[in-house]
Amino acid sequence: RPIGRRDGGSRPQAEGPAPSLDVGPAMTARVRVMVVDDEEGIRFALKSFLELKGYAVTLADSCGEAEKLFRTTPVDLVVLDFGLPDGDGVELFTRLRAVDGFVPVVMLTAHGSIELAVRAIQKGMDQFLVKPVDLVSLGAVLEKVLEDHRARRRQLARRTRSCARSRNSRPRTTRVLPRSKSGAATCCWMRRSIALIARLLSKSR
Repeated sequence: RPIGRRDGGSRPQAEGPAPSLDVGPAMTARVRVMVVDDEEGIRFALKSFLELKGYAVTLADSCGEAEKLFRTTPVDLVVLDFGLPDGDGVELFTRLRAVDGFVPVVMLTAHGSIELAVRAIQKGMDQFLVKPVDLVSLGAVLEKVLEDHRARRRQLARRTRSCARSRNSRPRTTRVLPRSKSGAATCCWMRRSIALIARLLSKSR
């Protein structure tokens, strides 16, 4: 059922296999999601749904708590509300990205507007959803965001390997260091000495 409304509803049901995050060849780990919302009912509705989907979930109810947890707890994906008691979601997003510049973030808000959506996207927000949000739709959005994140990581890894191979394949060259002033003066004195000795030898013949 949609979240962000205060009506009743049945317990959300999980569908499909548990999501995982690629962390290396033949190695996967559960995706760790941090949910940030000041409404307890929404936090636990999202927690129940995401855990049924196979995610590991951490909860926070404010910007301060979210930032503290983000610095001390591994997080692969953040779902945050815009309106929080000690700040707004866009400000929190900026602080989280300062800690981890690649973490994907999805923002939920009951105050949807074109200006807010543009502000969020310009800051680099991965998705911007207006409450009430259907849980099935939210699950699909999170899977898409994670897949895009994996694709970016693979692309970055390929670029890194390509750059490393390019550096290793370059021919090694010997750098000729510039001659110092004292060295230049010595060479000049030696050339003059050799020329003087040659003139003296030619006269003695």
